[in-house]
Amino acid sequence: MQVRANRGGGCRNVCLAISATKRDIISAAKTLFFPGGISDLGQASEFGFNLVDVQREIVSDSATIASLYEATRVSGNLTTEPLDTDVHVQSEVTL
Repeated sequence: MQVRANRGGGCRNVCLAISATKRDIISAAKTLFFPGGISDLGQASEFGFNLVDVQREIVSDSATIASLYEATRVSGNLTTEPLDTDVHVQSEVTL
């Protein structure tokens, strides 16, 4: 499921250092998509978060913006998964 911008989804641009790690990227994206820890979909604590590349492969924990850009030259995607179901929500985060 893709979340429409008027429901809190959509594309966001984030300015981070090229040395920012996967953890830093997810943290910044959570702040944008779950301001105050809440979105139209629920509380951030009800979701698991991950970062995937353009092939929808999970990015390694040691990845940085520099390594992601070098490998793909395009944006990545933040994925959220409700902790109690198999429904996936993908939100685009431009790196």
